[in-house]
Amino acid sequence: MKKTAIVITPMCQVSHGVYGIRLELREKTWFKTWAFPMKPATAEREGFQSKTDLSNMSADAVFPGCPYCQSKTLVQCGDCGKIYCYKGERESTCPWCGKTGTISDGGWDSVAGGGY
Repeated sequence: MKKTAIVITPMCQVSHGVYGIRLELREKTWFKTWAFPMKPATAEREGFQSKTDLSNMSADAVFPGCPYCQSKTLVQCGDCGKIYCYKGERESTCPWCGKTGTISDGGWDSVAGGGY
């Protein structure tokens, strides 16, 4: 059976390293299955997903989290719309644009990675 999978490109809030997350579609849910460090030039060259509907996303039991800080949680910046990992703090600073905001659980319609 053919699997549907994509790669999104968040940034680590701690190291500012870009990385890829492989998402696999199972039924109607996107599962984070693995993550790997990458150079921004690689993400741009490979054309990894920068926007997709991820309103229903979960982590697979074996998902290792961010390859830099091991966080398994993603947040979307309310200013630039890009995604990054975070450690659960109430206020967070986006490593992409540098804006700080309060984290809310407003859900996701779509996400933007590195804009590649």
